[in-house]
Amino acid sequence: MGGREAVVLVSQGEIKTQVVASRAGAAFGLVGAIVDVSVNQHRANAAEKSITPLRTALIEYHFDQQALAATQATVAKMDF
Repeated sequence: MGGREAVVLVSQGEIKTQVVASRAGAAFGLVGAIVDVSVNQHRANAAEKSITPLRTALIEYHFDQQALAATQATVAKMDF
């Protein structure tokens, strides 16, 4: 009675990588900063390379539709 409204949010549309930034070279001025940039780029490339097979495997999987279907199935079982 009175109706209910549910909002289902899937906040992340794809698998993303997160890399801890290097700051070890900061104490060594410009040369250290250049080393940090290189280290960060290497970490980002390695992370992207490692996640690519999983991202490719899930390309046809629609998380938002699955979340909505699961919510609808759960709501259908509830007594109001």
